[in-house]
Amino acid sequence: MTRHEEQGEGGGRDGRRGRRPVLWKAAGLTLAGALVLGLAAAGWAYRHLDDNITGVDIDGALGDDRPARAVT
Repeated sequence: MTRHEEQGEGGGRDGRRGRRPVLWKAAGLTLAGALVLGLAAAGWAYRHLDDNITGVDIDGALGDDRPARAVT
């Protein structure tokens, strides 16, 4: 009798040979989903904050009431 025949068809202890790749696949899919959700949240935050930024004309806001320019 060979060692594989002694261990049975599963090839591992308690027949759990195929369980580890399934766990790795589930963990990978979970991390990929978290990455996608994180990127979506970052994109939403960027777009939300970027919409609030407006340009201001500093020259127009200050007007003509300024000190004289320094001589260079």
